[in-house]
Amino acid sequence: MKSRRNQPWNIAELKQLGRSPDSVLARRLGRTIKEVTAMREQRRIQLYIAPRRWTAREIKLLGRFNDYELARRLNRRNFQVRAKRLALKIPPFIPRAPWREWKPEEIRLLGRLPDAEVARQLHRKVDLVRSKRQLMGIACCWSKPKPWTPAEIKLLGVLPDAEVARRLNRSLNGVVHYRNQLGRVNPARKHPIYKKWTRAEEKLLGRFKDAEVARRLDCSVDQVAKRRLKLGLPAWRPMPEFKLWTPAEDQLLGTLPDAILAERLQRTLNSIALRRQKFGIQPYHNQRRPWTPADTALLGTLPDAEVAARTGRLLDSVQNKRQKLKIPGLRQPDPNRWTPEQIALLGKISDAEVAARTGHGVAAVAGRRSQLRIRTVARSANLPWPPEQLALLGKFSDAEVAARTGHTPEAATAKRRKLKIPALPNGTYQPWTAREDQALGTATDKQVAYRLGRPENGVNRRRKRLKIPCWQPPA
Repeated sequence: MKSRRNQPWNIAELKQLGRSPDSVLARRLGRTIKEVTAMREQRRIQLYIAPRRWTAREIKLLGRFNDYELARRLNRRNFQVRAKRLALKIPPFIPRAPWREWKPEEIRLLGRLPDAEVARQLHRKVDLVRSKRQLMGIACCWSKPKPWTPAEIKLLGVLPDAEVARRLNRSLNGVVHYRNQLGRVNPARKHPIYKKWTRAEEKLLGRFKDAEVARRLDCSVDQVAKRRLKLGLPAWRPMPEFKLWTPAEDQLLGTLPDAILAERLQRTLNSIALRRQKFGIQPYHNQRRPWTPADTALLGTLPDAEVAARTGRLLDSVQNKRQKLKIPGLRQPDPNRWTPEQIALLGKISDAEVAARTGHGVAAVAGRRSQLRIRTVARSANLPWPPEQLALLGKFSDAEVAARTGHTPEAATAKRRKLKIPALPNGTYQPWTAREDQALGTATDKQVAYRLGRPENGVNRRRKRLKIPCWQPPA
């Protein structure tokens, strides 16, 4: 039988659970017994076991384990194991303590002393003493409280309740109860229990946070909250800064979903919906703009993001329309793909120069060269460093300096460290050209970043620095 361990269960196998012993079913299905038992218990399928005789091996195990464990191992019921053990007069695995009859002198102590004290004197359990006393209808003996002396009463209200309880060896509840009877205040309490509120103090409720009001009035936060709720005043909530709506923002209502528009205008979703309902503008999803033949002709010829920017539609809408018409998407060229012209450069010039020409990383160039088993170009590590080459250290990465000067990257790194010149931070800076600046604001930052090959956050910072508004779809 082919092993099916850790394989998914099929319907035919699940139907056999519970109809035969787990060991037989495990051998039949090529699974482990634990796997079969776990699946049966997970599906709550009870295993029917027909009555069978006790073997000599099973009888020898009686009394060596507890009945529950033995029932689990022998796949029997608990009462069957216990009945068989009692029939053979075999003691249990953990024998019960010998039973002691209650003597008359022991019964006389019940109700005269606390149950714990009786259990200690008679060397019995407290539960047995309590059950025997309740069975005989004897009332419980309550220990009389220790009277308070004048010296102890003087400490109440002078020291904290916890300190008084520790010194006098009394319970904390007893100390608090007797102090309250005497009408004394616990000195550990920072604020009085009751506070008389004035009109000037009540005017602060709801105008500031409860913690701030409690700090100003030198009272607890609970006292402030209870007083505010008693007067029916709502809690203080900071109101967001109100911004007037501009005509340009009003024109965008209904042209985009409320969630996207709220994120773009930096407003709440509720304010967008209320403003749109005020002018009677329907939500965006109810305004379905039909596709024109010119818009449909762009599908598949340009990337979906470019089609969405030209037609003023959402990217999801463009993708759904293209997939509905079964038009394949435009495949973008893989920037990591190696062309035959790029592979021809490997081994003829340094890896840094290949990386600078092809746009691949130096590590990617070295990995591709090693994969094709092409040797690297041997260059001398003792080339001189003229002043113009030393000026490049720290301004460009070591790999770029090595590509420009003809040195190895290791030699450039060693020279820079010898002159104690800090390395260029990760990510070389590419200056912005006038053509790239003109592309800002013509589409979304994500689309512009895809066109220019720059990160989206870099495009966003450059547009904000030049104070160019973000792109908005035509009305």
